[in-house]
Formats: sequence, C-alpha cells, structure tokens
Amino acid sequence: MGYASVTVGRQALNYGSGTIIGSNEWSANRNTRDAFVFGLNLDMADVTVGYASRMNDDSLTDGYTGMYLNASKAEGDWSANLLYTSETATMDDVDSDALTAMGLDLSYAMMGGDLNLNVSYNTASDGTKDYDMNSIGATYNVNESMSIHASQTTYGENGFDAPGGNMGTYDTDSWTSHGNMGHLGSDQKDLAIGGSYTMGDFNLGVTVHTVTGDDDVTDYERNATELSLGYTMSDNAGLSVNYASDNNGGDVDTKYTWVTLTIRP
Repeated sequence: MGYASVTVGRQALNYGSGTIIGSNEWSANRNTRDAFVFGLNLDMADVTVGYASRMNDDSLTDGYTGMYLNASKAEGDWSANLLYTSETATMDDVDSDALTAMGLDLSYAMMGGDLNLNVSYNTASDGTKDYDMNSIGATYNVNESMSIHASQTTYGENGFDAPGGNMGTYDTDSWTSHGNMGHLGSDQKDLAIGGSYTMGDFNLGVTVHTVTGDDDVTDYERNATELSLGYTMSDNAGLSVNYASDNNGGDVDTKYTWVTLTIRP
C-alpha cells in the first residue's frame, strides 16, 4: 500500500542483530512465528508492529505469544535499530508471566568505511528478575582482501537468554543447534578477536573466544576457536567448511565440523 504493508502467516523474522527475534537460518529447524505484521515506511524511521506466536516443535498450542515493535533508521555513516517485545509462554495450556525484552543496535562507519563500530544493548525482565547483555565491537578493513575484528560481550548478574533468536540458549550445545557459542552465563564476558582473508573465490576466517567470569567464589575461564573456509562456486551457490573447538570451561575440548551448501535462486 505504498507507505504501508501487511503480512499474515507463518514467517521467519529477523530484527536488528537477531539476538531477540531471529530465524536461525543455520538450523534446518528454523525459528518461525505465526504472525500478523504491519509495516510503515516513514521518513523518521521504518516502523514494524507485529503480533505473533512462536512455534515450539511445530505445536500450535505451546510456544510464545505476544507483540513487538521495531524501529530502524539508517542515514549516512550510521544506522540504528530498536526492538521491544512482550511475550507470554504457554506450555500445556498454562500461561506464564509476560517476558518483556528490548534490544538496541547501533553502528557507525569511519575512515571512509574502513573502520566500522558496533554497539548492542539488550535487556529483559520476567517480572521478578532483570537480565542484560551488552556488546561493543569494531571491524577494520586492512585492504580489499583482509579485515580484522574484535568485540567484547558482557552479561549481567542474572545473565540473558532469548530462545527465539539467532544465538543458542545458555547451558545447551549451541554449536549443534545454532552454529555459534550461544549465550553465556551470569557475570561472564567474552573477548573475541579474529580476522578474514579473501583470495579470489576463497574466503578464510578465524575467531578466538576467551570467556571469563567471577562468581565471587571461583574464577571461570572458557576458550573456543572458530575456523571457516568458504568457496564461491557461482553467483547463485557457495560452499563452506566450518570447524569449532570449545573446552566449555573445562580441560577437554569438544570439536565440531560441518559443511554448508548455499543455493540462491
């Protein structure tokens, strides 16, 4: 309708960083919602209002039902996205208290686009406890072929979890369900440093994670490494091999390897 649009049906939705509402495209079992989405393309921002039910193992009765509001704006060297959600979990016909969450993502490009800064602030409340997660990062393009990046993600005293996002929930094997480390525990922080290099149709990437935490009793340290090798087969297809090693805060590394074939019509 020109400045407005309406979409109704089962949808794989992504907003902002995808931390709170994301489709998890890595998994064969993507996050989907039976949703009513109303979008407004305004001069001040792109605004989306939705009412949705998150699917849980394809059940029409168990899941998360609620509303959300998303506003995004990009102009010049900066962009911003603000998401607010209020959802109620329904399990076996028993309604829980509403869970509210807010995510704010900011990005800014400097030095002619060679340096990109990103900030993410996420908070949630279930009526009894408050949860938060903050992240700040930077990516520097050394040249057309190579870039380096660093970020630090910090969790509050109650941690932060978003089961409908692109990150695995805490205390689960997120490498197999989401292809990433997932959310961390309370009072933990992750320092991630890495880089990528492109040579023709090949792309090589590496990221090293160092997770630390202090629960006032014992110190905690977790180390994980991600490696990726991608090959662009054509304009419509790509192949990648990914490897991850994670000691999960212990002395034994768990190793993962997966191959992904992407085809775009």
